[in-house]
Amino acid sequence: MKVIEINSKINLTTDSTIPPGAIAIIYQSSASPFNKKMILGIEYIPFTVIISVYISLAAYVKLNIQPQPPETIKDFGTIYTDVLISVSDYETISNESNAIAIAFDQLNEVYPGNVTILNL
Repeated sequence: MKVIEINSKINLTTDSTIPPGAIAIIYQSSASPFNKKMILGIEYIPFTVIISVYISLAAYVKLNIQPQPPETIKDFGTIYTDVLISVSDYETISNESNAIAIAFDQLNEVYPGNVTILNL
């Protein structure tokens, strides 16, 4: 299983923070293979990823339960919709790997250098 670790404190506009060591796990992901789009000669499909954020890896392991439905955290995106992936990636890369890559890219775009992929 892969998770994304938040490496440093993230201050949110809601006067709360996400602490260093918090982890994001994939709660749900799905592709829409019948909604192909051609862009510059490459076929793409929309992919949706929903993440759950836990205060720490220890907290997640201690719960020892299935991921709970995520709560939307204001200004900390937890749902990424209609991100385009190539049909080739959809057909050759596992759903988990695609979902982790999308979540990592989205988080790293907003919080550059503050996220890392961990293998559990």
